[in-house]
Amino acid sequence: MKRSHHASGSGFPLLLAAGIGIVLAAAGLTGFQFWRAEMQAGFERSRAGARVIAQFTDRLVSSQIAIHGAASYLARQSEPDAVGSLSFHRLLASADRSQSPMVLRIQVVGKDAQLLASSRHFPVPSANVGDRTYLEAMRRGQRVFIDRIRLSVTDEDALVISSPFRAHDVDGAIVSALSVPSVRSFLVTVADTSDAAASLMREDGKLLIRMTVSDPVILEPGPWQDAIDDGYEQFRAPAQTDGVERLYTTVRVGTLPLYASFGEPLSSVRAAWLEKMIPIWAFLAAAAGLFLVVGVGALRSARSAYELSLRDQELARTQALAGLSGGGLSVVGGVGSHDEDLEGEQQPPDHAHARRHREGRAEQDDQRDQ
Repeated sequence: MKRSHHASGSGFPLLLAAGIGIVLAAAGLTGFQFWRAEMQAGFERSRAGARVIAQFTDRLVSSQIAIHGAASYLARQSEPDAVGSLSFHRLLASADRSQSPMVLRIQVVGKDAQLLASSRHFPVPSANVGDRTYLEAMRRGQRVFIDRIRLSVTDEDALVISSPFRAHDVDGAIVSALSVPSVRSFLVTVADTSDAAASLMREDGKLLIRMTVSDPVILEPGPWQDAIDDGYEQFRAPAQTDGVERLYTTVRVGTLPLYASFGEPLSSVRAAWLEKMIPIWAFLAAAAGLFLVVGVGALRSARSAYELSLRDQELARTQALAGLSGGGLSVVGGVGSHDEDLEGEQQPPDHAHARRHREGRAEQDDQRDQ
């Protein structure tokens, strides 16, 4: 009986610890599964944002390239001096107004950086736009070039899209200047969460436009480059610009040397995860606490019952020993009384002889009286 109580008492804490361990394991497994789900949802939001930016940018740039092609075709079909004519100016102005305020101006620039036609001015002022990167790209034979510059006349911040322009003796580039603030306002509407990042990046790593007001920067080689080179699009990394860790998706804009990027902040993923997990953890913690309280109470009861059983066994042994000692004294007392009776029955020989003598004298006295 003693070994049985001891075994049950020592096994119960192990059972209690195992129960609490199961609750903790369930909390950890549930947290891991929910974290994976939230990370996947974060990447899905990132992918959706990048695709929206890519579609918008593709339509915007493609429309400008189409205008460039149409203007070049009409100039080739017109008189040799058509590029500087009023009709050509009106053509460019019409295309400009149709996409205002996104489009700041459309102009034709010669290889020598001389301004030849403009959607905003007629007659065209004699101006040299300076050494522009898009002219260098046209000299290299690049079909489409995108950059961010300050316009020479108005000093406006512009995203420029340039294509080759050739008509008669004119050889240069036709350039559309887009408003950077207008493009940025669209990025802001896409990035609807705090610390989200929406941007346009050139293939060589030049970050052209971000949703926050900032100058263009050349990114250092990093996960973004691996994503572009390997084509896996998605990665998790801290931003080089602000250090915020995000889940990024980088999508190519059509066939252009341009990429749309959207970053979902990891903090929002973590907040959504905690919002789901805190009630679950609270429930599991309450269950573990209840299990612990009930288990400790049961353990104490088992120990109390075990200790009470030990006391009962000890008391029973004590009573048994006391009863055995009382039975031995009774036997001894009985033997003593028996001896006293024997002593009373066994009389000495002298007493018996005196009695017989008294009896003989009494008989003689009776005979004399007769």
